[in-house]
Amino acid sequence: MSSNNMAQTKILDLESWLSRFAPPQSAEAWDAVGLQVGNPADPVRSVLLTLDVTPDAVQMARQVEASLILCHHPPVFHPLTGLRTDNPQQKMLVDLASRGVSVLAAHTNLDQASGGVADCLADLLAAHFPEEARIEPLGLYGRLVTLARPVRWLRLLDLAQRALGAGGCLRNSAGDPLVQRIGVYPGAFGEDFVPDAAGSGAQAVICGECKHSTGLLLALYGLDQASLGHDVTERVVLWPLAEKLREAFPQVRFAVCPGLDYNESAFRVSRTAAGVSRKAAHEESPGSAGQGAG
Repeated sequence: MSSNNMAQTKILDLESWLSRFAPPQSAEAWDAVGLQVGNPADPVRSVLLTLDVTPDAVQMARQVEASLILCHHPPVFHPLTGLRTDNPQQKMLVDLASRGVSVLAAHTNLDQASGGVADCLADLLAAHFPEEARIEPLGLYGRLVTLARPVRWLRLLDLAQRALGAGGCLRNSAGDPLVQRIGVYPGAFGEDFVPDAAGSGAQAVICGECKHSTGLLLALYGLDQASLGHDVTERVVLWPLAEKLREAFPQVRFAVCPGLDYNESAFRVSRTAAGVSRKAAHEESPGSAGQGAG
């Protein structure tokens, strides 16, 4: 065996590095993290980072000649009872395996890791807010951003949308209070996060998505809440993570698939419809301001 082959990076090497950065034992018991498709002994020269294993991500993996897809959302959550090519998701995994493309998932372990999803989101937002900010842990998956001085809520939301490239914003209230302490949560904000957010002294919550009933509960606790999109609040980790991996594995190529901007697609339809209505009726479309023009 040549020295070049002996020095070749294997999937196991990346998996070991990722296990130190975002320990798999920190993942939720229901989660499915780690290598889901492939052989840890397989060599890897190119890696694609993505939130989801989608047809677009698979196509990009082919374009960059990636033999490993590092994803945030595991494509396999529950034990499979079979692999059927008439099932679109299972067929996609079979096709990946047949082409020698592996899939490695880092989910709730990456959410809470130091330098992981929650930290990347809080850091990005704090960098765009108009006041100096202090960032502290807020439960496992949140971060509390405390500004030096209070700022109007709508101004912060406008800055947050621009920082994330969010196409829209869904809110649990129509108010514009002064806020200084903001709970920041990537992805889905669950009802079980409410006690921590309320107990922290936060006056508002920025998250990716939130059930209607959970938004109402936050309002009962006196917290304004805004959802900017599950995808845009989580994909912020992909570029910093890719850079860390490049430093650790300079001989491997790393590319990022930003994925579909779900909110932008949805709010583009809303904006178009509102524009048509305004043109036809020569008046402002009701509720268009609340939908966020982005």
